[in-house]
Amino acid sequence: MRAWRSRIILLVAIVLLPLEGVLLFSMWPYLSLVGQAIAGLFITCCVCGAVYAVALTRHHIALQVIMLRHADLRSRTIDANGVVVLEQEDGSYRHLSAEHEQAKLQLPAPVVITEEKPTIDRSQEERDILDLHTHGSGFKAIAQAYKDAGNPYWTEYRVRQVCNRERFGA
Repeated sequence: MRAWRSRIILLVAIVLLPLEGVLLFSMWPYLSLVGQAIAGLFITCCVCGAVYAVALTRHHIALQVIMLRHADLRSRTIDANGVVVLEQEDGSYRHLSAEHEQAKLQLPAPVVITEEKPTIDRSQEERDILDLHTHGSGFKAIAQAYKDAGNPYWTEYRVRQVCNRERFGA
């Protein structure tokens, strides 16, 4: 089986040898340009690799600093039967369990605010219109009564506004 594969590879190489020769012969005038491109690619890869190595080293150093701080904090933490105390750098102690329990305190009861509908100060004429409307008078009849009394201000539209404002609240 192995001999069969190696024969196929040798056959392909022999068949493609003239194509390789033609390609190399046709690129002969451009070999310096191709060499410069390959050198530029190699330099770019080296620069990128150096930048990556610096970033990886910086990340590793930062990770080590974090691990050292964590180890230092663990060495200054005292845990005895569920009570956790942290020794401060000045020698005092900070009771972390007490702070945790204090944070669980109940919040005060919520304050409920109720809105009252504001009372509208109406003029005497508006109260009369509302009184007439509640007794069954129509908008047109009320407006006509005010026109007949010499008050053209109270048109059917304005009477309707007053009644709707009372009914729907505005």
